[in-house]
Amino acid sequence: NDAISYLYTKTKEGKKLTINGFRGLSKARDNHSVFKEEILRILLNVSNNGQIIPDELIDKLVIIFDPDQVQHHLIEIFENLVENNQNISTELSLKLEETLKNPLICDQVLSIFVLHSQKGNKLSKKIFIKILDIFSNIKNPFIMQEYLSVICSFIQEKENFEQESKNVFGRIFKFFSTSLISRIQTALIYTLKKGNQNVIHTSLSGFKTLISLHKVKLEKKSIEALLSLATKVICDGNIKEEINMILDVSKLDENQKCILKLCNLKYNSNEQLLDRLIEFDKPKLLEQNFDQINFIIDNCPELNSKALETLLKCSNKEDIPDKLLDSIGVLLASSISSTIISSCCRLLAETAKTGRKFTNEIISIVAAAQDEKEGSIHILELISKNQLISKELQDRIHLFSQIDRMMNMNPTSLGEFLNRIRQELHEGLKLSNQLIEKILSIKIPTNNNNQNFEQDLIDIFALVLIQNPSYYSSQPSIVDSLEKAILSKKINKIILNVYQEVIKVKQCQTNNFPNVLNVFIDILDQNEKYIEFHFDILVCIVLAFEIIGISKLEPLESRLFSNDEIIRSWSFRGLRAAYENGYESVIFQEWCNNIIDNLEKDIGTKVDRDLDLFETIAALKYVDFTKIRGKSQNQWNRELLIFDLIERFKVNEEERFHFYKTWLKIEEHEEFEKGQSDILLKLLHRILLNNTMPFNQCYDAIKILDTIDFEDARHVLSYSRNPCLDLQKKCLGKSIYQRLLNKKDVNSKYIDNLASNMISKFGLDVSHKLFDAIKNIDSLREFENILNFAEKNNIKISDIYVKETTISILKRSLEIKFLGNQIKKADRRKLAVHLDNLLDKSWTFEQLNVIFSNLVVASNSVENVKERNFVYVLEILSQYKIPPTRKKSRKSFPSSSGTDRELASRIFDNSEQYKSYPKSQHWSIYIAQWTQDQIRLWANIVKMNAHTCTNTENLIIESLAVIKQANYLDTGFHLTDTQILSCLVALNPKSDKGKLLQVETGEGKSTIISVLAVIHALKGENVDIITSSPILAERDSKEKAKFYPAVSLLLFRILKRCSSAVNLKIPRVCITGASGAVGQIVGQLAKREGLKVIGSAGSDDKVKWLEKELSFDHAFNYKTADPKAELAKFNALNIYFDNVGGDQLEAALDAAANHARFIECGMISQYNEPGAHGIRNLMHIVAKRLKLQGFIILGKATDPDFQKDFYSKVPKWIASGELKVKEDVTKGLEQAAEALVESKFQHEDDRKVLSVVSVNDSRRARLQLQNVKFKHCYYL
Repeated sequence: NDAISYLYTKTKEGKKLTINGFRGLSKARDNHSVFKEEILRILLNVSNNGQIIPDELIDKLVIIFDPDQVQHHLIEIFENLVENNQNISTELSLKLEETLKNPLICDQVLSIFVLHSQKGNKLSKKIFIKILDIFSNIKNPFIMQEYLSVICSFIQEKENFEQESKNVFGRIFKFFSTSLISRIQTALIYTLKKGNQNVIHTSLSGFKTLISLHKVKLEKKSIEALLSLATKVICDGNIKEEINMILDVSKLDENQKCILKLCNLKYNSNEQLLDRLIEFDKPKLLEQNFDQINFIIDNCPELNSKALETLLKCSNKEDIPDKLLDSIGVLLASSISSTIISSCCRLLAETAKTGRKFTNEIISIVAAAQDEKEGSIHILELISKNQLISKELQDRIHLFSQIDRMMNMNPTSLGEFLNRIRQELHEGLKLSNQLIEKILSIKIPTNNNNQNFEQDLIDIFALVLIQNPSYYSSQPSIVDSLEKAILSKKINKIILNVYQEVIKVKQCQTNNFPNVLNVFIDILDQNEKYIEFHFDILVCIVLAFEIIGISKLEPLESRLFSNDEIIRSWSFRGLRAAYENGYESVIFQEWCNNIIDNLEKDIGTKVDRDLDLFETIAALKYVDFTKIRGKSQNQWNRELLIFDLIERFKVNEEERFHFYKTWLKIEEHEEFEKGQSDILLKLLHRILLNNTMPFNQCYDAIKILDTIDFEDARHVLSYSRNPCLDLQKKCLGKSIYQRLLNKKDVNSKYIDNLASNMISKFGLDVSHKLFDAIKNIDSLREFENILNFAEKNNIKISDIYVKETTISILKRSLEIKFLGNQIKKADRRKLAVHLDNLLDKSWTFEQLNVIFSNLVVASNSVENVKERNFVYVLEILSQYKIPPTRKKSRKSFPSSSGTDRELASRIFDNSEQYKSYPKSQHWSIYIAQWTQDQIRLWANIVKMNAHTCTNTENLIIESLAVIKQANYLDTGFHLTDTQILSCLVALNPKSDKGKLLQVETGEGKSTIISVLAVIHALKGENVDIITSSPILAERDSKEKAKFYPAVSLLLFRILKRCSSAVNLKIPRVCITGASGAVGQIVGQLAKREGLKVIGSAGSDDKVKWLEKELSFDHAFNYKTADPKAELAKFNALNIYFDNVGGDQLEAALDAAANHARFIECGMISQYNEPGAHGIRNLMHIVAKRLKLQGFIILGKATDPDFQKDFYSKVPKWIASGELKVKEDVTKGLEQAAEALVESKFQHEDDRKVLSVVSVNDSRRARLQLQNVKFKHCYYL
């Protein structure tokens, strides 16, 4: 038992089982009546490890295998036998075939046969039929691909379908064959509907095999499926070409020929496309045709009529997609063409008749259009038959349906109907011209005693005039009806407000105006009765005074001294108008003189008669003449009006400042002429006088005055019932109109409604920011979609950061910003890049939003980790093109080793995991965040420890993860799936077989080879990369010039012969004076770069320190050892860093490799040496093409790039302990001379540091230093 337990543990770890181990297991089996479960688990581990199980053991397993039992371990072992290319005996095959009857394990066993077939073995028809039975239940595209390959392999064998004509059972076989072909077609159809592009290509190959090899005539269902696929977006050019090849040899009916023709329409322009489509007789348009027409409607307004005509002719209006219906709805609402409006209504009505259900967005568009477009209410009626709509719309449909029947209503029903119409109009209902004409034709019955009936009708007339000002002139009967109501004193606020507009528009030129004016004056004289309407009547009278001359001044004179500034202002306006028309009023003159006296008394300045100033004073609620003291009279109006405005709002100092600043900007607006800003200020004050509004609303109106033409602003402020809103609508409407590419075909009312909706949804500031982000509006539908998106997701002004871009880019930026706002602490730029990549692929905003909404954390610490990991998840989704949904799947059987795909998955995961190396902060972050320095440090550790690694698989995984990051830092691109999987196949440590990789052009063969070369070089091996072309060798070596050093490897040489090679070796460097201040740093830097380092020093202690503390690969004492003999122990030197010169330099020249580099830092052995001799083997420089170059530190010290590079790295490495420094400290400047002499001439240890303690010490030291001769001497 202990032995079995031991074997299980080791095989679980991936260890190979020896021959004796197999023998022991076999004997253990023989000593027991049954196989122990532990033995089966060991054999399962063995087979999972890819190891071959002896045949005698397999035979024993087959014996104990019972098809009627559920024996999962045995089945998994048999499955691995197939994966490991072991033979399946006939007995085992028969038993497995019997197991297919067991529904509990049928699928698992069937997958064995699938894999067995992929290895080139034939399947029986019985097993094949079983595969067909379950095929329609497969959802995972990878498994579908595996099973489909088996089906296609089966149908490629002609003998599987040959009919034995001489056989007695030939007829039965014929039936069987026909039925089998039908089932195969069904399976292939399923893949066309459910598979991805790879699966579809395989399926189409299956269809071609059936036709070419077996002369099969495709069934109707197959043809329909192929035609349906040809109409889908997934169908690219290659797939469509294959479908055409199949259908060209198939018999199609007329409808199918029409569909095929529609799929393959050739055209040179959008207009030609529409012409071709119109040629068809009631065609059944395809998905791609609808998309084409949708594009035309959105982008080619000149073709809208023809596009609608094409849609009207199609016979499958129920298939029109929502996106296209949206475009038609927007076209209905925005167009000014009666032809297009009529076509849109007709198309929507016919679509509704098919039973097609409409989205809420389309219903809303139609409902909004029903106010003005004829036929829209009919569309709503048809829609309501197919689906539920809001109660409000249902009530409105019912109301409009009654209009046609109202002439036949009894008085009671008619009265109820009119009251309902009045209420709807009062709440904002708009009627089409045709409906208004019908309502205006209503006559009050002569025998009607119901006063409400008549009043409702008059109110309806008044509300119709408000809705359609054009009726003031075109429908004089409405005005007559209003005046008759006034003459009979049947008045209310609605009637009086409308009559004020009548006076303005008709300029008092109506049939009964004089009599109406007399009634108004009489009512004002009767103080008690109609007192609630006195002010509205006063306004009517004043408006009349401003148009025509009227002599009856008493009603105005009596109100000029009112304490109410509103009544006082209107009275002054009327009396002023009378005065200017020649009707003098003594009271008016006295009032003006009294104002002059008061002004002169308060400000001490002569006051000229100025009716504009007096009118302003009459309208003031807050009067403070000190505000105009010391200012010229032409400024008084402005100062008094602004002061009164601000006082009415009770604003703070900051708001007051902003108000003045904004108004000053209006006054300086270059498009306003002199005095025009004063006119607008006066009108604005009038509005505030007669309406209550908050400061912000008024301030918003002022801010946009300079964006609107003066006349438009003046008209709005003079006549609008809601001037602030209408100013904003004017401003936004102008912004919309400026950006419209198709201005001439868009209804101005649609633009007004769009602007109004933007104000109600977003306010002015956000709306302006949206327009700043958009350069052009090329599609109104897309623009409305982005407004809906912004409203739904509560987009704020800070979320809009792009400028003058397209609608699609703006929407993408809003999507990314909205999603990014849900993560508080993340790299925003990186997050945006990943989200942009995902949205470019198959992910939608809605799908990503679901993922983001699940990111719920409990605390800040958890939040930081979870959000950081979440960003890495997004990076993986983006980088490896993972689809939005992952189906739960059974085990897949790829054609390559399953181990490779498993390793690939672990590679992708490992890139995001951090390592737990001890004693270093570098390994506490993710590999995906590593810098080049961290990668080089890792590479050096691997090279030093690769020979001790026992888990080759983990080394491969980790190496690929790091190389993946190194390649990304070098090129900006990640390794592809193909490149990683190819490397895994070549490096698979569990495979003892040869490997053959076939990689298509463009898949990155050079990158694959470079990765493999790096991994082998990291393990200390010499690597030669061989290619057939010197040009390719040169190209690849240049492209990888930065990549190899990134993993501490150097590109050593390029051999330019008949074949070329890039040789990767770990370079060898020799450093003389290696224990000195310079040498010790050079050696450690070389180790960081992954070089093999050899050093020389002057004592055994120093040699020991170099090897033990600084990890030099080799060091020697040049005083007791021969440098030539020491260097001869190793391969040729690539780099020689010289601090000594002399004999050691000669030894290095002998040991140098071709093209080696010699860095001459110093030659201390030659300093002050009387018997020094020259270098005697300089010929090596020529023969080996060596490069010798000297340098002095002063040249580098003045180089800013060198300083920046040095001081940004080396001090940090020393501080962290990565670079070790040994110093010999001499204290006191008086010891300086002795220390420097020792350093200079004994050259045993030049790591000298002087510690300065006082100024006196420095003076004494200077005297001592003067006795020593140096080439350079510096005093500090």
